[in-house]
Amino acid sequence: MKGCLRFVAVFALGVALGGWFFAGTKWRPFLVPAGAGKGIDADEMRGLLGSIAVRRVPQSLPDVVMTTKYSIAFVSPWPEAKTHFVIVPRRDIKDLGDLRKGDEAYVVDAVAVAGRLARTYGLRRWQFFTRGPDEQTVRYLHFHLVSNEVREAPAR
Repeated sequence: MKGCLRFVAVFALGVALGGWFFAGTKWRPFLVPAGAGKGIDADEMRGLLGSIAVRRVPQSLPDVVMTTKYSIAFVSPWPEAKTHFVIVPRRDIKDLGDLRKGDEAYVVDAVAVAGRLARTYGLRRWQFFTRGPDEQTVRYLHFHLVSNEVREAPAR
């Protein structure tokens, strides 16, 4: 009886934590019957995990340089240039084609964060972009601010 109560308590805790972690995420198919279409792939899984990290445990992200109500910016763990920031909206949006009414503030804030980073770090020659769904390695809308100028830490 004691073991059964423990199982029920752990199960209930798991359901509650799962509900909290996954609330607000886009539906992604995990298990799909044979012949019924494509299940979740690695890019989708990284997008799901990224959504949870950005919205629920942002302290798990590497080298965060700026946070707002709508976005988080961090230094890319896989830089493509001397300076490479990744700016992520705090809403689960897969790509620009997935934008819906109510997402505007998240996209506008990401652009504003890029501008603040460029000013803060004194960047004059930079690129700001996102990638389409077939070009993403993480299926979650995110923006890149890259520059071949050396990133200087701002004076505090």
